[in-house]
Amino acid sequence: MMYVYMAKKEIVKKAVVKENTGEFEAESLEPENKVVTKPMVKVKPKPILQPKPVVKVQPQKVVIKPMVKVKPRPVVQPEPVVEVQPQKVVKKVQPKPVAQTGGIVDKDKLKREKAKELKRKEDLKLFASEAVTIKRELDGLSKLPSINIPIIRAIDFLIKHAFFMCASDIHFEPFEECVNIRLRVDGILHDFFKFPKESQSGLVTRIKVLAGMRTDEHRAAQDGRFRVEIARPVDRDFDIRVSVVPTYYGEKAVLRLLAEQAEIESLDDLAFTTENRAKLNQALAKPYGMILATGPTGSGKTTTLYTSLKAISSREVSIITIEDPIEYSIEGVDQIQVNNQTNLTFANGLRSILRQDPDAIMVGEIRDQETASIAVNAALTGHKMFSTLHTNDAATTLPRLLDMKVEPFLIASTINIAIGQRLLRMICVQCKVKRRLTDLEFQGLKDAIPITILKEHRDFYYGKPGPNCSCNGSGYKGRVGIYEVLEIDDEIRAAIMRRADAGELKKIAIKKGMRTMMEDAFQKALDGVTTIEEVLKMTYED
Repeated sequence: MMYVYMAKKEIVKKAVVKENTGEFEAESLEPENKVVTKPMVKVKPKPILQPKPVVKVQPQKVVIKPMVKVKPRPVVQPEPVVEVQPQKVVKKVQPKPVAQTGGIVDKDKLKREKAKELKRKEDLKLFASEAVTIKRELDGLSKLPSINIPIIRAIDFLIKHAFFMCASDIHFEPFEECVNIRLRVDGILHDFFKFPKESQSGLVTRIKVLAGMRTDEHRAAQDGRFRVEIARPVDRDFDIRVSVVPTYYGEKAVLRLLAEQAEIESLDDLAFTTENRAKLNQALAKPYGMILATGPTGSGKTTTLYTSLKAISSREVSIITIEDPIEYSIEGVDQIQVNNQTNLTFANGLRSILRQDPDAIMVGEIRDQETASIAVNAALTGHKMFSTLHTNDAATTLPRLLDMKVEPFLIASTINIAIGQRLLRMICVQCKVKRRLTDLEFQGLKDAIPITILKEHRDFYYGKPGPNCSCNGSGYKGRVGIYEVLEIDDEIRAAIMRRADAGELKKIAIKKGMRTMMEDAFQKALDGVTTIEEVLKMTYED
C-alpha cells in the first residue's frame, strides 16, 4: 500500500493506492473532496492504456507486402501480350502498308501520266485536223490575185494555223517576187505559204495595226504586242510579240506566239531526273542564294525559272521579276518589263526592286558587270535570286561570272545551283518505231559518244510518219528538256576560290555524282523519248 499526499487549497490530503485495483482513496479534513478527486484519478490512466493497441496495429504493414508481391503478376501477364501483338503487326500490317503505299503512289502516278498522255494524243488529233482545214483555206487564199486577198482574214488564218501546228514563231519574209511565210515548229523553220508580192504592204500594215505600231514608219525597227483569242475548237487566249525591221526587199515581220501549249504546271512536268529534281527542290527551300539557268537562246531557261517561281509562290511570299520581254504572265508575281527609253534597265530595275521588300527576285538575264554585281549582292543579303546566263554548260557559269569581275568569294557564297539545259525534239507518239543499229552505224556512233555512255546499246527509236500523222511528216512532235544540275558544295567552293577553270569544275562535279547533259540525252534516247540523231546534233552544237 502506498500513501500519496496532495495539497489543494492548503488542504492536506492522504490518499491510499490499492495494489490490486489501482484505485486510491483519499482522506481529508473536508469529506466533499473525495468525490472530486476520484474521477480525476480514473481519467489519467486511460490515455496510458490507449496507445497499446496502436502499437499492436503495426503488423498491418505486413498485410500490404503481399499486395506488393501481387503487382508483378499483372506485369508479367502483359509481357507475352506485348510481345505477341508486335509479331502480328509485323506480319500483317507492316509489309502491307509499305507495299500498298508504294503501289498506290505508283498506280496514281501511272494513271495521271496515262491520262495526260491520252489527253495529249486527243489534242494532237484535234489540232492536226484543224491545221489541215485551215491550211486548205490558206492555200486557196494564197492563189488569189493580190487585189482579191482578204488581208484581215489571211492574218487571222495564219495565226490560227500556227497555233494548231504548235509553232513558236511566224516569219513574214519579203523577197523580190513574193512574200514567204515560214513557221518554226519544234525549233525548226519550215516553209508553208507564199503570197503575191503585191500583198506584202497589206499584210505588214495589218500586223502593225494589231500591235499598235506606226503604220507610216518604214525605215526604223519597231516592236509591239497584241492579244489573240481562239474560241473554237478550244477556248484559249495568248499574247503575240511582234518585231518589224526594214530589209532590202521591204519590211520583215516576225510574230512570237507566247502560248503555253506544253501545260507545264510544276517541276514534275519538267523532264528532270529524280536526283536533279531533289537538288533543285533543296535549293528552292533555302532562304537565300542564286539559282542560275544556263544555255543558248531557245533552250527553255525561262520555262525552268517560271516553273521554279510557281513552286515557291504563295500569299506569304513577295516575288518580283524584271524581264525583257515578259514571256508569260504568272499569277501572284509582280513582273516588270525592261524599257530602255525610260532608263528602266536590268541594273536600275533591280535597284528599285530591292526597295520593294521582295523575298524572291528574278532577273531575266545577267548581261553585264553591273547587273551581275547587284544580283550577287542581293543574294548575299538574304534574297532568293533567279536568273539566266548564256553559256554552253553548267560548269562554265562560274568562270563566266569571274569574267564579269565578280569576286570569287561572292560567287562561292551566293550560288546554290547552276542548271545547264537544252531542248531536243520528241518522237511523235503516233509513229514511233523501234530500230536496231547495224555494226557500221554502231561503230560510227563510238566516235561521237563516249564509250562509257554508249556501252553496248544498239536499240533505239525513231519516227516513221504515216499518211494521217499529226507530225506533218517530220516524225517529231514537241520538245523535251535535257539537264545537268551543278550543286555548289565545299569542294566546288574551294575550286572557285582558286579560280579553277570550267573543265576542272566539271570533273569535280562528275566525281560528286553530277549527270551530264550527254548522259541525260542518251538515256532519253534509250527510253524512246527522242532519237539518237537529236543527241548527235546536240554534240555537234557543243
